[in-house]
Amino acid sequence: GISLNGGSFVIGSSIFDNCNDGLVTSATEGASTITGSVFKNSSSLGINYNGQSAAHITMENCQAFGNSGGGVSLNGGFNAYIKCCQIYGHSTTWGIYKVNGYLLINSTKGHNDLSGNKYPVYLNSVLNIYLNGGFNKLIHSTGGYDIYGSLNRTFGTIAANNNEWKSPNGAPTYNVDYQVSKVGSNPLQYFTFSDGSPQLYN
Repeated sequence: GISLNGGSFVIGSSIFDNCNDGLVTSATEGASTITGSVFKNSSSLGINYNGQSAAHITMENCQAFGNSGGGVSLNGGFNAYIKCCQIYGHSTTWGIYKVNGYLLINSTKGHNDLSGNKYPVYLNSVLNIYLNGGFNKLIHSTGGYDIYGSLNRTFGTIAANNNEWKSPNGAPTYNVDYQVSKVGSNPLQYFTFSDGSPQLYN
């Protein structure tokens, strides 16, 4: 794989196969982009991206599958924009794991196949997730949730229209399709994800 420290980068049309981590970064400083690339069969993670608050990452038309430790880990207070990606088949781990910052898979991004992961989206103290109008396929594998973890934002209902949650598709159900708690709540409060018009991934 590739290991990068600091700075920023652009990666396009590359294949990372049978690595430890396909791509690992530390203390990335600026906005970076990954397009048209494949991250597969890693013994750990497909992507292990660690950045500062300005290290916004855009992934578009990428694939990640068959990675033993999980698909794409995004750690830091930056925005992560994921569009038209296929991150799938990590049946005992997660597709996207986001720590802090923001995850955007909504109407301006979205159209991602995140199915077949135990946790298609795993949130850890994320400031917010945007998936309204996303047309994402979020169907989890056995024992998981489509969206799982914790958010560090104002408690309330999260608009999540036009996504695919289950087969046959329907509106997401708390504690069946998702379980996301509010950081610091005691007793724990769990967010509601509302999809008034579930749509198939496209």
